Parts: sequence; structure tokens; C-alpha cells
Amino acid sequence: MALRAKTLKANVLPGDGMKRYAMAILSMAFIAGCASPPNPKTSLQPGDVVSVDFRGIPTPETHTSTINPGGNITLPYVGNVGASGKTPAELEVEIKKAFLEPSGWIKSFDVNVSRVDRQ
Repeated sequence: MALRAKTLKANVLPGDGMKRYAMAILSMAFIAGCASPPNPKTSLQPGDVVSVDFRGIPTPETHTSTINPGGNITLPYVGNVGASGKTPAELEVEIKKAFLEPSGWIKSFDVNVSRVDRQ
């Protein structure tokens, strides 16, 4: 008994491949649009004045700093921290990294960043 291969025919309409290609491109464009650039209304910019509150350290303190033209704020003990283009929440993460990584003597603390003034 010989086996015969069967050929399957798909129901493909003319131009159907092009429609699928177009849908794939539109889907990718939609997904790429979800990762939007920083919003200038919420992201920090040079000239903005920010207040950085430190809690959970031996002497809690508040530090006020203006974002310099290079996009940084200067904090005691760690120096410059990049702030421009970040939201206050993203800057909080950067500040925690800057303090925890090099020192090692601070194990945990809280930091809160808020914009005081927009230039």
C-alpha cells in the first residue's frame, strides 16, 4: 500500500497577505507608541528647583537644589545625580542608588523628591 501525500490548500484571498502585513505593521506601531518620551509637564528640567527629603538616616534632612544646565543636582556625600528628563519618582530611585552603592554604611532609607519651582 503506497502512501500518498495530500496537498492542503488554504483559503487565501488575493491581497490577503498584504492585509496581514499591514496589520502587523500597525500593531508594531501601536506598541511602539506606548513607550512615549518623557512628558515635559511631569519630567524635571534644568532650572527646576527640587526638594529632596531624606528619612530613615541618623539625621533626617531636607536638601533643596536647582537642576543645573547639565541636568544634574548636587547632593552632599555623592555629588552630581542626573535629574533632567526624569520624573520625581525616577529621581528618587537614582538618589537611592547613589547613596546605597558607594557607601555601604546606609542599609535602607526613604527619599522623597518634589518639584518646588519650575523655571
